[in-house]
Amino acid sequence: MRPMKKVVESFGFFGVIIGIITGLYVLYHETFEEKNPVINVSIINSNHPTAVSKVDGLLASYKFKNRKVSNLWIEDLKLVNSGNITLVGKGSQKNIIDDSLCFYIRKPFRFLSEIQASGNCGESTYYIANDTTVSIKFVQWRAKEYLDFKLYIEGDTSNIVGPTFYMNDRQIMNGVVKYEPFIGNASGPSLIKDYIKNEGLVTMSGVVGGVLSIGYLVLSLYFIFEVIKSYFDYKKWHVKNYDSYKNKIDILVEEGKLKEFVKPSELPSYFWKLIELEKITLMVDNAKDLIGFTIIFLGVAFGAIGGIMWMIPKFW
Repeated sequence: MRPMKKVVESFGFFGVIIGIITGLYVLYHETFEEKNPVINVSIINSNHPTAVSKVDGLLASYKFKNRKVSNLWIEDLKLVNSGNITLVGKGSQKNIIDDSLCFYIRKPFRFLSEIQASGNCGESTYYIANDTTVSIKFVQWRAKEYLDFKLYIEGDTSNIVGPTFYMNDRQIMNGVVKYEPFIGNASGPSLIKDYIKNEGLVTMSGVVGGVLSIGYLVLSLYFIFEVIKSYFDYKKWHVKNYDSYKNKIDILVEEGKLKEFVKPSELPSYFWKLIELEKITLMVDNAKDLIGFTIIFLGVAFGAIGGIMWMIPKFW
């Protein structure tokens, strides 16, 4: 078989395999990927300032509105829309039940002071609704957007373990709430790093996948062009040279230099010098191969286009 044809068939074979794998991957994610709104709740830092009072000779005293606070906790809480669905808080398209989302703290803990918050989910407001409830109002909370809260919390003197936060997932239509485990302050920064790392890996995989898809698209279009060009080049050569070629090959067979008639696409370079004809380099020399290879490369090209179109909204 001709070397170029081997290259074409190998490319087509691997392209079909990659196209099948990509198709199955896309089908899996489109079928089984979380389609519900998802809020991820995580404590990224926990500080217990009044705990230093347990060290011999060291005392700490805190007051809130002229009232002594014996058991103070300072918690950094992160809420992330980790799903693929935008949360809408206002208007006819809203997908939360009430006018706000709430997160709660379990008793005997209670919130102190005003909330310190930051984030990137656009227009939003936050306030303490009661001792154990914080309400969040927003217009749109898009996928991957987050809110960070610094919360000052008081517990009774028996509390040596920090407060626990929770949300009611039924506040959101078909909502899901996920909780990140928190093990000591050391895990706080790592949660941020893991979040960034995971986001980076997802983005990098998207970039790599996009580059590969674009590469396969370009190569597929190139090979489609070359296959069609090769076929019509062969047709021109056939009209001009085939009769002479056939006669000269028949002579080589009679002389015993060739065992049997050989098609132009399979004739070794040495014999082209003997017959003194214009050598034709081919990918395809018949309509069957032309149609077959064109279908293969069109399939790879459309698969690559599908992969690119699917990844664009996922990563950008």
